[in-house]
Amino acid sequence: NIAGTTRDAIEDEFNINGVLFRMIDTAGIRTTEDKVEQIGIEKTYEKLRQASIVLNLKDHQNDFAIDQNHLEPHQECIDVINKIDIKTAIAKGLHISAQTNQGIDALKSALYEASGASSLNNHDLVITNQRHFESLEKTSVKLQDALNGLSQELSSDLIALSMRSALHHISEITGEISTDDLLSNIFSRFCIGK
Repeated sequence: NIAGTTRDAIEDEFNINGVLFRMIDTAGIRTTEDKVEQIGIEKTYEKLRQASIVLNLKDHQNDFAIDQNHLEPHQECIDVINKIDIKTAIAKGLHISAQTNQGIDALKSALYEASGASSLNNHDLVITNQRHFESLEKTSVKLQDALNGLSQELSSDLIALSMRSALHHISEITGEISTDDLLSNIFSRFCIGK
């Protein structure tokens, strides 16, 4: 019922050393009685719950800090103090100037480190999409069921059910796969009694 204030988040993607980040810029967080501002702050908390890394951007030491109760255990929070070109910051955190780019390289390094990418082996597989991760986990379970069925010499029909289910979960990522072609290929390579 109060017009004239935007509460939308602004999103963009950028790459740091081969790692793709999606930045979401939201309304600031503070205590307020203004209804419009409260809506913006609630939307900020919604976006905050989606983040892996949270940048708590402050202009000076008195800005509102993110309540740690709003963070999940897996979320990394980096305090970033901006406008150090205007005022010397006393607060702890990464000191930057968005105006002069001072400290931006350090911020990029901190983001890269917080992503965990620096600890990965070059041959490690990284799944960045939650839906893909869940589909791959389900695929793994069904493939293990099929292997267990083979070792227990279960009926090929029962093994085929597990294989079809695994195929379904993979196709959630890759698109449609022909079940008949895949099963014919698998069963042609293994000696399975019917």
